[in-house]
Amino acid sequence: MVTIGRASVEEVTLLTEIATEAFNHDARMYLGKELGPYGYNSVEWHQKKLDETDYYKILNEDVLAGGVYVSQISDNHYQLECIYLHPKFQGCGIGSQAMRLIEKAYPSVNKWTLDTPSWNPRTNHFYPSLGYNNLVLNLYEKTI
Repeated sequence: MVTIGRASVEEVTLLTEIATEAFNHDARMYLGKELGPYGYNSVEWHQKKLDETDYYKILNEDVLAGGVYVSQISDNHYQLECIYLHPKFQGCGIGSQAMRLIEKAYPSVNKWTLDTPSWNPRTNHFYPSLGYNNLVLNLYEKTI
């Protein structure tokens, strides 16, 4: 059974390790390098998100499988900032169940937004399967 609950300070280090493995797994698979969203592999970043957002742990049969954090944009609009699962829990419905639980936790919210990298076919299949529509977005980066 999949459940969600508020993440705690004591879980931040383990959540950071899981996020690091989750994002690096996808990046290695599709890009041949380790990569993730800003702060994904930083305990301090996850601590900051714990303080600033609604940060949940995702449990599968009481085993910590991943995390998700959301933030309020307006009264009825929330942003799913990040969701991640350890690779051993991916592809078996846990992420879909966690997304439904997050949406159910905010019954007054009628608009959810999120982003995912265009290079990741797995996540670009996942979100539309849950009813999310793809909006056109161009994001540019320059590394010096």
